[in-house]
Amino acid sequence: MNVNVTPGTFRRAVYPTLVLSLPGLMAICCAILGLRNALHIAASYQVQIAVGYAVMVLVIETLGMSHRCQLLGYGMGGVFGVFLFLTGVLGGSISSMLLYEDFNSRYVLGPLFWMGFYGVLPAAAFGLIGTSILRRISDATPTIRPL
Repeated sequence: MNVNVTPGTFRRAVYPTLVLSLPGLMAICCAILGLRNALHIAASYQVQIAVGYAVMVLVIETLGMSHRCQLLGYGMGGVFGVFLFLTGVLGGSISSMLLYEDFNSRYVLGPLFWMGFYGVLPAAAFGLIGTSILRRISDATPTIRPL
């Protein structure tokens, strides 16, 4: 028996996890940089953070929706979490290049370094949290396959 993951079920599992990631991101920044610097960065880069989260929503609605049944596995959930946050970092970085009209590679390489050094494990953890929620709320109903 396969588990049927409807689009609504998928959204109910993924979006709360995505919302939870914002305070998680802030906690990681506070641990690394201190509260004052983390708040300064959050205030300075509001547009980039918003664009990064918008890119993540776009990835969820396109790639995540089409592969939502495969994301029931913890391995794929962790990989999807890392990929999702990586696309968010790239989206925010590219928006910096466009916003400041400066196409220097530091806008991409700096955030990718921080994501690689400090963000991979938390991103994978959020992917696993999303998978756990998805497994709990999905219906264990047979999937109807056309003949």
